Amino acid sequence: MSSYIAPNRTFPDARSEPPPPPWTVPLEQVRAGFSKLWQRLGAPPRPMHEEREIIIPGPRGPIRCRLYVPRLSTEPLPILIFYHGGGCILMSPEDYASTNSALAADADCLVLAPDYRLAPENPFPAPLEDAYAALAWTQENAAAINGDSRRIAVAGDSGGGYLTAAVALEAKRLGTPQPCCQVLIYPMIDAAAKTPSRITESLFLSDPVIEWTNRLHFGDHVLDPRASPIRASDHSGLAPP
Repeated sequence: MSSYIAPNRTFPDARSEPPPPPWTVPLEQVRAGFSKLWQRLGAPPRPMHEEREIIIPGPRGPIRCRLYVPRLSTEPLPILIFYHGGGCILMSPEDYASTNSALAADADCLVLAPDYRLAPENPFPAPLEDAYAALAWTQENAAAINGDSRRIAVAGDSGGGYLTAAVALEAKRLGTPQPCCQVLIYPMIDAAAKTPSRITESLFLSDPVIEWTNRLHFGDHVLDPRASPIRASDHSGLAPP
């Protein structure tokens, strides 16, 4: 299967012809192309004491996760749940091996990377349901992975940043414990926004591409606070940044 982004293309590169709009290409090709691009842009994964796959229960079936263990420890280590980016329609934990292993090594913590369900096959709120399930499972089963249940943080970039913020709100809505902190990396926290920065300065993604990903993921739910966390009426009591 061919990729959406040519394997020999560096990105961004003003000398390169841009790829066609993603909505004109089969989604499988877009996914393959962005995965290759992200892996190529990342540094080599950092050495880990252990990296393994674990399966946790989810609301609609098992959720596959990658667990990164930076070193052997007789004491429980802090845990970071990292939600990968990709607008909740692209990418996987494996595409973020560079990021996940660097976070584990530099923060000296376990990193749990859930392979949450993706839209459009599983549209909103499916990715959020899986993301929250990963937090709830980790809070209840931290000891099973030699983690410290008192030090569980959540983080993510782009679509994963959205999930990070939404998970904290979901925990508040459901009356369950907050993570110890939330780290939002260029998060999509307002799916209905039309700010100048989003239109003109949105990294390498144009506003039409963001609209496309939001349409596949959120559909008509962009004003729902579970889809746009910034629109929640009350942000008190949430995990600190």
